[in-house]
Amino acid sequence: MRATLFGVGLAGLAILPMLAQAPAPSPAAPSPGAPPQQGGAAQPGTRGGRAQGRAGRGPGGDPTRGNNRAPDGIPLSGMPPEGVDKAPMIFHEGWAPGQPLAQPTTQEHLANQFLKMHLYGDSANIRASNHDPDYYTYTGETRWNWALTVSDGTRFMNFNPLGKIRWETKQSGYRFLHVMLKGADGSYYISEEGDGESVDWRTTEWFLRDLHWRNLVVGFASVPARWGGGPQVQSLAATTPAKPDLSKVDEIGFSDLMPGGLIPSSSRVRWFEVYANWVPR
Repeated sequence: MRATLFGVGLAGLAILPMLAQAPAPSPAAPSPGAPPQQGGAAQPGTRGGRAQGRAGRGPGGDPTRGNNRAPDGIPLSGMPPEGVDKAPMIFHEGWAPGQPLAQPTTQEHLANQFLKMHLYGDSANIRASNHDPDYYTYTGETRWNWALTVSDGTRFMNFNPLGKIRWETKQSGYRFLHVMLKGADGSYYISEEGDGESVDWRTTEWFLRDLHWRNLVVGFASVPARWGGGPQVQSLAATTPAKPDLSKVDEIGFSDLMPGGLIPSSSRVRWFEVYANWVPR
């Protein structure tokens, strides 16, 4: 018995070299009309069984513009521009120096008198404050939400492709300062993004094309029952997502869409700059 087992083992060892030299079997090609295989590993050029897409927008993108351009030639969000002119600064508003503290803020507090000031919501309690040499708006005493914008009487602002607003602000008490627009058709918009609270003055800039927008109802009538039916409040309400026409903007400004909470909870704007191109009305 031991001799027999020893002979079988020697025979197996002799066969192993022959198996190692044998070629691997090739996969059988599917027969015509056979259904596609389900599951299994993705083949080269696919992701999870689906063909990989190309960079850019639309089928195949636009090879003449590169992978960081939309079909209109404007850089995609978050991608570096290629040969696109940056918008110039068309005004810097830092409030008129020498003006005393006042409530409400008025047209006389604008340093650029070719601009027109527009106040919304609780406009009576947007304060023009100062700690010389710093002049700024203060909203801690507003009783409901508010907004401040500016416009030019003879021109619209074109923020395409790289227009932006830049400001120095300080928020407290979970206030977020949003960009507000009025379009050439009279519609209002508010950005979903906002500049949050900070322990000191902070400079921030927003490219308008990067922002996400909401329709804004201005003059929204609200008569809370707990106030005994009055007084009537003309407020602001952000509603549905929107895509404003950035090529013709009538007004630009800011709001935190909240009432004030005195010094612990307020928004302050020391200056703001607008980078765009003027277009005739």
